[in-house]
Amino acid sequence: MFPLPLTDFEELMLLDRRMPMDMWVEGWFLGRLNLDACREALEVVAQRHVLLTARVENRAWVPTGQTIPLVHVPAGQTWLRQPLYPEAGQGMRCYVVEQPEGSSLYLHISHACCDGTALRFIFQDFASAYCRSAVPDKEWPELTRLEPSRLPLRGQLDGLPERPTQRFELLEVLRFLFPWPQALKPQPGPVGRRPFSKRILDPSETQRVMDRSARRDAKLAEQSISDLFATLADWQVAHGVARGRNRLRILIPMDLRSLEDRRLPACNRVTFAFLTRRLEECGLDLTQALAGERDYIKTYRTDLDFLLGMGFARRHGLLPLILKMPLPLASAVLTNMGDVTPLRGFPILPEGLLMGDVLCHHTSGATAVRPGTLASFSLCRLGGRLAVGVRCAHPALSHEAERALLDNFTRRLLGA
Repeated sequence: MFPLPLTDFEELMLLDRRMPMDMWVEGWFLGRLNLDACREALEVVAQRHVLLTARVENRAWVPTGQTIPLVHVPAGQTWLRQPLYPEAGQGMRCYVVEQPEGSSLYLHISHACCDGTALRFIFQDFASAYCRSAVPDKEWPELTRLEPSRLPLRGQLDGLPERPTQRFELLEVLRFLFPWPQALKPQPGPVGRRPFSKRILDPSETQRVMDRSARRDAKLAEQSISDLFATLADWQVAHGVARGRNRLRILIPMDLRSLEDRRLPACNRVTFAFLTRRLEECGLDLTQALAGERDYIKTYRTDLDFLLGMGFARRHGLLPLILKMPLPLASAVLTNMGDVTPLRGFPILPEGLLMGDVLCHHTSGATAVRPGTLASFSLCRLGGRLAVGVRCAHPALSHEAERALLDNFTRRLLGA
């Protein structure tokens, strides 16, 4: 199987040095994590998800057999985050940060070898392996069987359905390109100590969010996109941007996994869809319109246009030129990481998920920001708690600005 040639998406992530193309997921635990069990769990993760420690040679992945580094940060010590180098076999790093009231586990992963869906699978594998190591005398769920032999197919695009008309497709392309979306107004200042900001909703607040979507006959996906458009518009107007025909655009990662891919190890099996609205529209309830637009994207696979375009650029040597373009692809990113709760075998208590000798109270996450796209928003759920995360491009947006965006987005999700 190896060497495994890079896909178009992977090469784009490796070439883009303008900002860290990485992702974070945090698990917050009541109790102290067993460091030896963490190391053993990371060994299991590295063995099952080989791209996390593979290096790049001649535009192809080559396995290294390396382990995933674990960095322990005792309570009260300064936490120094280190960059990842996936081309050298350093695609993932784990941090255990002790706090007076518990422990935080941060999984830091390169976007070149993992997408948001795979990030959830990695956390679930870590949880299963940790339990069996920390409390070996108790039965814990077995790890799901993976099929590494499917990795060569990770860049394969399924059949492309025909669009309604070529004229409609051309109009959509022109609408996408002109005018270009607005970037968020910068508000530079001091940055925070954590890689992203988060707000954890308790079970009653989480149910409130879900009930609000149900009343609108919408899914959380459409409701959150509508609320994010309103949040971005509020920010722009508050910082001097006039309403009118200025446009905001949200980038939505779209999972390409089929049923045959359910045992695929961590990799990128993703593309991007883009949703655009005029600033003057963003205060309206857009859930029904967005549901129709998302149905169109899924039916006619317009989300694949991004990958097809990157493939064309790569074949003609244009990727480096594209990366020099100063204009943003989108105003913000919104990623729904889904429910990271393991499917079976883990007791769920009021305080959280029982994971060996500790309780995982909640998980949260954040995906990469991109040049000109200054904010990335994420939703992540564990048991009955929904986590809202925001990661901003520093120093263009300060920690205070990051918190303000998080608070406004959360308030809108709650319908306050």
